[in-house]
Amino acid sequence: MSRRTIRAIFWLLLIVTVPVPYMITELEIAPTLRLGFLSALIAGVRLAEGAGGWAWSAMLALGAVQTVLYAMLAYAVAAFAARLVVRFCPPARRPVVLVAVAVALLAASAFDIYWTPLSSTRIKSSVQQVFD
Repeated sequence: MSRRTIRAIFWLLLIVTVPVPYMITELEIAPTLRLGFLSALIAGVRLAEGAGGWAWSAMLALGAVQTVLYAMLAYAVAAFAARLVVRFCPPARRPVVLVAVAVALLAASAFDIYWTPLSSTRIKSSVQQVFD
């Protein structure tokens, strides 16, 4: 398994499962993917509003900038982790390490570890409930 493949899988796992703090209208601690989803929703509202609505523009700018920054940070962490795996694990063990990290992150995210006050149904969420 190549470093590029490991990095891509780690990056996807990080943006889908790792909670990060962000602020659009209220503080949330949720995965970067939720932040991108909320930013896309705000962009849709902004487009539907037309020329008016400076508040929507400000929220969109906040969401977009934070999404890009957290995605870049996750990419840097994934690149570093992939470099460590390639350097210290023999090729036959790399898939085992990758699966172990994936299972650990997905298992942790199955609990209510995300703080999502902007959710329509609950304040604390798991990864399965984060898009409610």
